[in-house]
Amino acid sequence: MTPGTGSTAAMPYYIALHVRPYPDTCFEYFAGMRHFDGAAAAKVCRNPRLLLRMVPLVRQLLHARATATTAAAHTTAAVNISTTTATTTTSTTSSTTAAAATASPPVPAALFVMSHPRVREVLRRELRRLWAAAESEAAAAAGGGGGRGGGLPPPPLPALFFLDSSYLPEGQLRNHVATNSLLSMVEQEVCRMAGAFVGTKASSISVLVAQERVAAAADYAAAEAGKEGNGAGVLIREAAAVEAGGWAGWNGTGGGGGGGGVTILL
Repeated sequence: MTPGTGSTAAMPYYIALHVRPYPDTCFEYFAGMRHFDGAAAAKVCRNPRLLLRMVPLVRQLLHARATATTAAAHTTAAVNISTTTATTTTSTTSSTTAAAATASPPVPAALFVMSHPRVREVLRRELRRLWAAAESEAAAAAGGGGGRGGGLPPPPLPALFFLDSSYLPEGQLRNHVATNSLLSMVEQEVCRMAGAFVGTKASSISVLVAQERVAAAADYAAAEAGKEGNGAGVLIREAAAVEAGGWAGWNGTGGGGGGGGVTILL
């Protein structure tokens, strides 16, 4: 969403996270944290490795999207070439197809983070730190011959976006006693519309967003001719299955509000 306009015309593909350190003792730890200490977090958090698990999942989501987009570009280019230049030689077709596919990389993704205002700067810092660590590990693996196949480079850290009260209409809403609750409602809608959503299963808000994404997919499917509204466009997955590489059924390009995408609860 373009700040200050309310327009979604230029809205890019994005992944949404809901980070809710749980329970409240864990939230307070995150709110005052300067450097993450796994041992200290384990004493007060139900899921102390929440961010440590989210970052690899986001990287997998981006890699899956890049792979699917590249494959689709190859297929589209091959079809276009075969239908418009039937006399082209095989070698020319192959080189042109590859050039066409590589000329259209995926549009850079964005990463939207729904969180309480008190922990946002901590999350921004931690996400950047963990991403840098993951990049270092990927570079080391690639140097040792353990990099991923397919020739695609590791995904860069997407632009991070948060919402604050300045996005609410001017006037009483920005200074209302329920400002944080109103802001949360807007954030939930942004998460519902995301291409992929990674939430906190201990949070009722994350569960609600997941349910709404399934309902939206069902409505979308029901509106399509010859399709039943069974919610098949959105897959709610347990994190363990996804972390093990369970991406079957997801093409990496869908959006939660239009019948595609994936939802993961940690």
